[in-house]
Parts: sequence; structure tokens; C-alpha cells
Amino acid sequence: MDYDLYYRLFDFAAEHSLALPIYPELTGEQIEYVVDKINNFINF
Repeated sequence: MDYDLYYRLFDFAAEHSLALPIYPELTGEQIEYVVDKINNFINF
């Protein structure tokens, strides 16, 4: 097994992905907060 390859793949995935806090218990206010922060980042 080529562990070096796996580590490189995991590093690539970590650098090119975004983990969003999405789960059923989020309130509307919390969702708006997340969306606002993402919009501020994209429009920076």
C-alpha cells in the first residue's frame, strides 16, 4: 500500500474543500450567519 500517495491525496482534498456547518438543528439565524460570512469572503 502506498501511504505516501494516500497522504498526498488527503492533503489535496483538504486544500480544495470546504466544510460547512450544516445540520438539521441549525436555526434560521445561524444559517444566515454562515451564508453572510461566505458571501463576505467571496465578494472580498
